[in-house]
Amino acid sequence: MIIVLIQYDIEEDWIEKRGAYLQKDAPTLIQQAHIFLHLKYMDPCPITVLEALSCGLPIVALNNGGLPEMVDDNSGVLVSVLEDFEKLHYPSAEEVADAIIKIKDNYKGYSEAARNRAVKLFDKGRWLDKHREIFDKLLA
Repeated sequence: MIIVLIQYDIEEDWIEKRGAYLQKDAPTLIQQAHIFLHLKYMDPCPITVLEALSCGLPIVALNNGGLPEMVDDNSGVLVSVLEDFEKLHYPSAEEVADAIIKIKDNYKGYSEAARNRAVKLFDKGRWLDKHREIFDKLLA
């Protein structure tokens, strides 16, 4: 996987592209970014998005697959594309840039909402409790 770190400074805008990385390096790498860009078409459950949310990174992603369940309007911007199981569809570069700028204009709000969403909905303890509940019902 290639990760693109989108970092910005009030004085100067720039993007840094990094190559492949080890899983153990993911949290440190993600924490260096400001926005997490995830444009995989129809991704069912991207764990990298959950990792980014937990680090307080707002998300720019496609509005399909599992992303609408993970990212709401407060924690990121989901760019609409046609849902099609026959052909992949992607947004224009301008649509992606507009989404990035929208987040940049209210970065603090998006960042706080991203972290809060990860804690509220995707916390490990909550996940374990829900699974324990399911298994207890099945085994009863």
